Amino acid sequence: PKAARRVLDAMASPNLGIILDPVNMLHADNLDRRDELIAEATELLKDEILTVHLKAYRREETGRPSHAVIGQGEMDYGPLFRFLRKEKPGIGMTLEDTTPADAEGARRFLEEKYAEAVGK
Repeated sequence: PKAARRVLDAMASPNLGIILDPVNMLHADNLDRRDELIAEATELLKDEILTVHLKAYRREETGRPSHAVIGQGEMDYGPLFRFLRKEKPGIGMTLEDTTPADAEGARRFLEEKYAEAVGK
């Protein structure tokens, strides 16, 4: 998030924005600080976030995150969804690792998590 903020500030262009992909910020050394990193990213980049790219992960035995189908991983969408509801209502979201067979389940899962998050 800090590097992205530096780039945005250096470019100072109204035509440059962010596709926020929270899971891409995660690796074995910071996975336990997931919520802190997402909070930092949303605070530092909130004005430039144009869309959110959603996916899930599972922690491998090595400690590294690996891709998982949405609804079958360890990603907690609550803090992100609360931010989006407050700061970016109506923002577009894209999904990764979602096949046609998984799409309906992913949609239901995300709608449920969004409703839970914004109800708090």
